[in-house]
Order: sequence, then C-alpha cells, then structure tokens
Amino acid sequence: MYKETIPLWEEVETDKYQIDAKALVAQVELDYADVYRAQDVIRVKVHPQLNQKLIRSLIVGDKVYLDKENFIVGRQVRQNKITRMRGDETRKGKLGKQEHLFAVNVDYALIVATVDQPKFHAGLTERYLATAYYNDVTPIIIINKCDIAGLDASILTYYSKTLGIKVIYTSTITKQGIVELKNEIKNNVCVFLGNSGVGKSSLINALKDVEELKTGDVNKKTGEGRHTTTRSSMYKLFDDTYVIDTPGIRNLDISNIDNKDLAFCYPDFEKYIGECKFIDCTHTNEIDCAIKEAVAKGFIHEERYASYLGVYQN
Repeated sequence: MYKETIPLWEEVETDKYQIDAKALVAQVELDYADVYRAQDVIRVKVHPQLNQKLIRSLIVGDKVYLDKENFIVGRQVRQNKITRMRGDETRKGKLGKQEHLFAVNVDYALIVATVDQPKFHAGLTERYLATAYYNDVTPIIIINKCDIAGLDASILTYYSKTLGIKVIYTSTITKQGIVELKNEIKNNVCVFLGNSGVGKSSLINALKDVEELKTGDVNKKTGEGRHTTTRSSMYKLFDDTYVIDTPGIRNLDISNIDNKDLAFCYPDFEKYIGECKFIDCTHTNEIDCAIKEAVAKGFIHEERYASYLGVYQN
C-alpha cells in the first residue's frame, strides 16, 4: 500500500554531481549521517551546495548517492516504511500526533515478543502485523526467552498455519533458534520491532556473536521492559545482511492507518470483505457481516478480530 509520492530529495542532477557510489544510512545525527559504503562505515554530510537541513530528513535504511568526496548528493525513492504515531501533549486531537518513521526500505519486519518478562501480549503483536502489512513489509514473528518457559498460544499456530507467517522460537541464553533466524534473514535488510524488554538488542548481539549493543532487564515491579535503545540504528551482521534496532514501545499507535484501509491490513479478512451485506460495511456492528460470521465459525481467530476492533475504535 505504501508509495512515496513527494520525495524530499529531487532527482540527482548528473551533469552537476558525479555519482561515485550508493550507500545505506545506518544512523542519523543533526548534521551528519553514518552510512555503509560497501564494507565500510563512513561519516558523511550533505553536499555544501545543497540544503544542509536535508540531513534531518534521512531515515535509517535510506539509500543515498555519494560523490567522489563522499558528500550526499541525493536519495533514492523509498520502497516502504515502518511507522507509528507519536503524540504531542501540547496540542489536541489529530493535530497532537505526527508520524514517526522507524526505518525504511526493509525486507522483513522481525516482530519480537516473549514467553514472559514481559508477558506475551497478542494485541501489540497484532498492531505490528497491521503496520507491516499496511507498508508491504513481510513479517516474521520471534518468540524470545524460550529458556524461561514454553508458550502454548493458539494465536501463534493461527499465524503460522493460516496466515503463513514464519514463527521462530529463540533464546539468547541457550541459543535456540539463532541459526534458524540467521538463515531466514540472510542477504536482507530487517527491522526489529517489539515492546521494551523483549530482547531485541540481545538478539542482535547473538546474531553478531558479540556483545556490542547495550541490553537491559525487565522491571520486577511492573513486569515491563526498560528502554536501552533510544533511536533506530543499523548494524551489519554478515554478507549483505543488515538489521535495524529500534526503541521499545509499550503502546503502538497506528492511527495513521485510515479505518477504510484497516481491514486490508488483515490478510485473513480479505476474502470475506466483498461478501458483506453492505458495501460500506465496517465489520464492527453491522448485520450480515461476512467477517463477523467467519469469526463466529472459527475461520478467523477471535484475537485477530478483537485487535481489529481495538484499532478501529481508537
């Protein structure tokens, strides 16, 4: 569904700037960016003849053009994005929210949840799935901390059997699932998503086989994770495999998805959408709704529908 319609960067003027290389944005600061150029990480700035504020429009995962002096002279159009809405308490209503981009140009969204510490929350996982589908990003679900206890949740079976989503069970302590995850994401750009404390940074350390990223424990009183990652950053694992670590979120606001598009973010809803009595059915309180009937008959998991209602009504 995602299409970038108004790029902030114009097409590179090849007669004015000689492109020497393409690079992948790993981290963005106020006046410079760290990028992967081939095998090396280098620090670059916007070309002196361009608006220097353009650096602040870059997002981790952006593909940029560099000249021979390693100045940024342009950016490729983004293929997709991962976002959430971020509130501004000084403003009211929709004006108090703005879209916050985590990452762009990703192949997989690695949605991390845990058996415990913090406890598995299907509702948050559902919101990440909706975000991934809305932006044409393939999701993979990772159930981490499997060394603590097992997790027998029917929704996970539904994800894998009905939706065809890859579900990988991991532990950074026992190394369960780490090799499987490595093989699954090889030669792709992936973004880790999930609540604080689910172990996104620990998983990246395990994939890199080195303790490079700072990790944190779960608050024993609240059962919630503590923030150790404060902004998105990209890391190269091996070959052409890159992962993006993102800050943990306790409540994912996806109100940027219009209600009329929401049902299409649930692939298991799609074949029923045209079967409702009313052409403009919202699948909430109407009679003769094909989606509601599919839920009642067990064809659509009830937690999926509860997630849809929660997002729609908020």
